[in-house]
Amino acid sequence: MRIASRPNGDHKVPFATLYSGAQQLENELKELLRTKSVFDKDVQRVRSRLRDTYEKLLCSDLHAAIAKDVEQSLWKVIFYRKIEDLRKKMRKLGSGLKDPNAEESMKKLVTAFKQFIVDAKVFYKELLFKLQSDAGFRRAHGDLTLPSLPLEQAFLLEAAPPLYSVYYRCLIYLGDLARYEVLHCHEAGAKDWSESDHFYRQASVLLPAYGNPHNQLAVLSTYQGDDLEACYRYCRSLGARHPFVTSKENLHMLLEKNRQKLLNVSAVLSPSRWSMDDLVKQFILLQYILIEDHDAHAFRSTLNQVMEGLTRSLEQAVDPLCVVSESVMLKFVSLAMYSMTVALSPSSLSSASSSPATDSNTTVANSNTNGFGNTESWQCSALTLLCRLLTLLMSRCASSASLPYLAATSVLLMYTVEHSQVLAALCRLNGAVQHESTQMWLSLLHLLRHLGSCVGASRLEKAQKADLIPQVGSSDLPEKMELRGYFNLFMTEPAGHAHSGALVSSTDSDHRLMRAAVIWRFGRFIADPAVTPLPGVLHFDVSSLTFVSYEQAVIPD
Repeated sequence: MRIASRPNGDHKVPFATLYSGAQQLENELKELLRTKSVFDKDVQRVRSRLRDTYEKLLCSDLHAAIAKDVEQSLWKVIFYRKIEDLRKKMRKLGSGLKDPNAEESMKKLVTAFKQFIVDAKVFYKELLFKLQSDAGFRRAHGDLTLPSLPLEQAFLLEAAPPLYSVYYRCLIYLGDLARYEVLHCHEAGAKDWSESDHFYRQASVLLPAYGNPHNQLAVLSTYQGDDLEACYRYCRSLGARHPFVTSKENLHMLLEKNRQKLLNVSAVLSPSRWSMDDLVKQFILLQYILIEDHDAHAFRSTLNQVMEGLTRSLEQAVDPLCVVSESVMLKFVSLAMYSMTVALSPSSLSSASSSPATDSNTTVANSNTNGFGNTESWQCSALTLLCRLLTLLMSRCASSASLPYLAATSVLLMYTVEHSQVLAALCRLNGAVQHESTQMWLSLLHLLRHLGSCVGASRLEKAQKADLIPQVGSSDLPEKMELRGYFNLFMTEPAGHAHSGALVSSTDSDHRLMRAAVIWRFGRFIADPAVTPLPGVLHFDVSSLTFVSYEQAVIPD
């Protein structure tokens, strides 16, 4: 329960006066903690007064409070520091020191910790309700959501209304509080992380250009032993317009941990005998080689095994435990996008110690004699993965009227066309990846023809001209909600549509049309001689609405 009552009616006190009072209370609290316990009554009294003063500052002038970092001071001074003190005491009690009263002391400490967390969660929820009300938003009690922002504000924190920036951080604090509660105050056994997961996801939806919520979601995944989800979330965090830089080291540790697991396996199975867990571990190992290790021989060997394992899972799997789900494939695709972007922009996404030299003619300063050697070789390897993954996905998609993995295929093609560096590298390095790119374009041609037959070429033409594609449409498309902001994907609104969400579809048929339209538009882009960076690949016959290979096309002089 709250120890002190909420601020009421003293918003008229000038902000400067309140802020001066907060600074004095901060100093008083700091002095008290030099000699007294966090449980001391004087400490609790001053902490409570300071907490309420911070709240008054936030509710009196949000702009001024943000300028003074009041919301961050509230978290660090009032809540986080006490949490850290309590955690230290718990570690000390659990360190094995011979204390006959240790067990009883631990029980009391856990009870106090849990009550503090519960009080903190109540405080933040009430604060968010108060801020909602002050901003004129009317929500049912318990509803912490805010209306979606226009994308130009959602992707730029300084352009977002003050309420949203404070709200975003408070949602992360609520997620952290729920996480600490489960981590330190629940008994051993299965743990329920759903509350913290909920708050982190709310934060990521509110301001999708920021990576912090994804880092926190990755941490939850590590608790649950889900390395693929954790790897994906760390990449999501680093692939945001405003990345959470701590994720870089976290990703490094996760990739290294996965590598060590594989080193400790006594018997190496053939890909034909891989379980889903084996496939996931090997795919993550592939990311380690591309991002950290740069061993060209290991890359080629691992890539061949991974593609063999994936092919078996996609085309021949009868064991449900070996089937790659749509969501798992979307994560594989997202990891491939990350490693491709790292290879294209090593200085921005990978650590200096693991990045090949930026000059394509310069040898990498790497003790590994089998290394990629230079940036060009590195990019060729990342492109090879991209091409082979696309070839496999498009071939599988073109093999059935149900269009399996259509979402993952459309997302990867969208990434390819949205990032001109990828197509530029494909054009520049075509000789080095000629076999892979040839197979990819052939698979694309087959898929485009299949889509024209299954979905309808005229419908696809109409859809792509009307911007009825996930990049600019349906707010409820799962991959749009999941990947918005990742390497600038899904960051534009429909042309001619207001932000109110005029273009919203929810049926599977609508989703299929939108995803197919992305692929169709990609084909039209590659086939358009006026804009394509890769002339001589595809030709589009306007009269019959069909794609043909460039060699088969009859092109007018």
